[in-house]
Amino acid sequence: MMRPQDPSLIIAGVCDYFRVPEKQVLGKSRSTMLVTPRWLAMRLLRDQELSLPSIGYFVNRHHTTVMHALRELPVSEEMIEAVRKHVIKYHDEHADD
Repeated sequence: MMRPQDPSLIIAGVCDYFRVPEKQVLGKSRSTMLVTPRWLAMRLLRDQELSLPSIGYFVNRHHTTVMHALRELPVSEEMIEAVRKHVIKYHDEHADD
């Protein structure tokens, strides 16, 4: 599990990894280029032991949408680990901003 982090920095780190604007990832689009980062952000937030409603709050989704995303995450564990490492690095670089 990751060390505790600010949820907004986790989301920002995932967006940085995929080079997509945070505003779009948190928006309503269902584009694959935005859904994958959004689902990975949800997964990393869940790894922080946040509740489903809390995760939904941070990603602008209903908690049942978060449940579905966590069940159906269409990426490999290797991808999740790569993003997790990037987010930790991103967090370390931006934690004091």
